[in-house]
Amino acid sequence: MKKTLGTIVFSFLILLAVISCSSHEKSFIKSGGSDVVSFRVLPFELTDIKLLDGPFLLATELNINTLLKYEPDRLLSKFYSEAGL
Repeated sequence: MKKTLGTIVFSFLILLAVISCSSHEKSFIKSGGSDVVSFRVLPFELTDIKLLDGPFLLATELNINTLLKYEPDRLLSKFYSEAGL
């Protein structure tokens, strides 16, 4: 009985999540002409992003410093062996 009730509750929650995630409303950009462009997100260049002080900047700097400390031959050794070099 508990297993059946749990399955029903779980199925209901999945159904609720799917319904809430699927939006029938679409966003539009009007370009001044007769065309209308549907979009979910607008593209942007990575150079448009600047990380301010915080955990993401710290993590990025830590990743960069860690990768720069590796010796290139040791870092690429698995690729070399797979390529037969």
